[in-house]
Amino acid sequence: MLGSSTTHFPKLPPNLKGIKRTRTSNTTSLGIDCLDKLIEDGIPFPSIVLIDERNSKKYSKMLARLFVAEGFKTGQELMVVGTKKDTDELLESVPVEMTAAPTSASTSKPKLNEDPMKIAWRYNTAPQVAQMSMQEKFDLAKSLPKDTLDSSGLIQVYNGRNGQMNYDDLYSDLGKALKDQRFDVLSNSATSVLRFCVQDLATPLISGYSGDSLLAFLVRFKSRLMTCSAVAMVTLDGNLVDPECLKTIYSLVDTVFVFHSNVADSGTGGRMEIAKYPRCYGLVPFKRENCDFVYKTGRRTIEFRKLHLDPEGVDDAKVADDEPILPKLKELGVLATE
Repeated sequence: MLGSSTTHFPKLPPNLKGIKRTRTSNTTSLGIDCLDKLIEDGIPFPSIVLIDERNSKKYSKMLARLFVAEGFKTGQELMVVGTKKDTDELLESVPVEMTAAPTSASTSKPKLNEDPMKIAWRYNTAPQVAQMSMQEKFDLAKSLPKDTLDSSGLIQVYNGRNGQMNYDDLYSDLGKALKDQRFDVLSNSATSVLRFCVQDLATPLISGYSGDSLLAFLVRFKSRLMTCSAVAMVTLDGNLVDPECLKTIYSLVDTVFVFHSNVADSGTGGRMEIAKYPRCYGLVPFKRENCDFVYKTGRRTIEFRKLHLDPEGVDDAKVADDEPILPKLKELGVLATE
């Protein structure tokens, strides 16, 4: 697992839409609470999050839909990047907000004989910490009408120039969007937020594709992004990238989720690992989950569960398989001899 990002984050103006501000951090949501909590309440803002899904695009497309839905819900501006087929498919399936009836626990009235908890007067004016809801935000089974998205004026679509895409043009056109004064943090003129969703960045369909050209694009794009009120989700298939190039890509972005697909009859979509955490804020280090996760599609969302045992059947493992190593451990002094 790679270390945390040490990128310097610029100071942001107040009241930017969809940005959660604390004394030590600025974060924005991925659109799914359980992933936000795994990386300390959302991705840093600004930053780049990478979704590396191996041998499939199913779940990276779902996460892209949730990412766009979160931006639309909070009033952030969006730029969706990819082939015309991919961008059309995404914008036709942006999920609606989840609706749920209030639970009996949330609507029950306190008993008359129960006194409200009192705290010391000196804490009355202290900021309150709200418990973060772990309920799903969006319903993947229902989509927003395309007319609603089009009429909002929040969404731009980029399919390259004349239907062709290469990294030089991509950087030029995305960089042009970031030059807008409404996103300029350095001049303290930022009044809006731009959320990029870049699909399938490492693909032979991109003209002149090579590992070097991809890395050059990411270096330039990130250096520009970090001076703006912007955030980006990038998806790719790591199996299509040279291992050394992929390692460098991981070092350039701020957060990396890797999805390893399972076979169709395995009962889960696959295994997810967090290959790179964003930089941790605050005086107390963020306590990371020391395990991988399995994921699958629920009726309305993506479900994630902690993976403590090998999914291939740890129960069948025999203690005898470990016996040959015991004499060696005793010889090294790790185990006491009888």
